[in-house]
Amino acid sequence: MGKLSSILLGTVSGVAVALFLTSEKGKHVTSQAQDFIEDLREDPEYAKEQALEKLTEVKEQTRDFVLKTKEQVESGEITLDSVLEKSKSLAQQATEASKETLNSLKEQLEEKVVVEDPEDGQEIIIDTQED
Repeated sequence: MGKLSSILLGTVSGVAVALFLTSEKGKHVTSQAQDFIEDLREDPEYAKEQALEKLTEVKEQTRDFVLKTKEQVESGEITLDSVLEKSKSLAQQATEASKETLNSLKEQLEEKVVVEDPEDGQEIIIDTQED
């Protein structure tokens, strides 16, 4: 496999992971990971067995995905243009998610009132939220 094919395959894999993590199923998997961490704290031996089973599944799924992607690259089904278009779409999604997070933080900050004392230049911050 040439350098371009390797780069293309790596890019496609990265795009696929990013798509997965932003999907509903990806969010579900993230939630399951958090549940697993809690199980690990409660019963480490059981958690170890579960992790080994999941790692075997992930290994098989990853192998299948890589083989399928390799076939798609070799057949021309996946091209540099299609990867770039998908990357552009993911970048737009990430930008939107960042804007939402920024707006949320901005709203939280606007709930605080800042008053400047002009005589000595000190700021007085009044938190209007109840704890």
